[in-house]
Amino acid sequence: MKRLCSLLVIMLYGCCFSLAFAASFEDTQRGAEQGDAVAQNELGRMYDRGTGVEKDYKKAREFYEKAAAQGLPEAQFNLGKIYAFRKGVPQDFVTARQWWEKAAAQGNADAMCSLGILYEYARGVSYDPAKAKELYRRACDKGDRVACEGYMRLNR
Repeated sequence: MKRLCSLLVIMLYGCCFSLAFAASFEDTQRGAEQGDAVAQNELGRMYDRGTGVEKDYKKAREFYEKAAAQGLPEAQFNLGKIYAFRKGVPQDFVTARQWWEKAAAQGNADAMCSLGILYEYARGVSYDPAKAKELYRRACDKGDRVACEGYMRLNR
């Protein structure tokens, strides 16, 4: 009997979670269709990761592009990742850099760190450890642990 109750609780939780996600997805989709940049970025992330939907990098890119065009730094960072990591497009560090520069200019630490990596390892840019170090420092000051590690590595 105890096992049956546990099974029922698990099944009910799964059903409730599915219903809650469906409502969340529909709300996010509705917001995205109405031009909400945050909702567009979130919908892009859902498609990018396959969260509750089938992974679809083309749709992810489309929603990131809409939000990035409105100036949302998180979407600009995410769009850069699409190009850097070949998610449905040919790898293009130059395009990734352009989006990350826009996000970094608005204070996005992830973008600063990613730019630092490009300059440290000469991906789509000339090797420039001084620039990488500065980008890492700025991102580290914002609490980015990976950037702090990069900054310490370049300080050796």
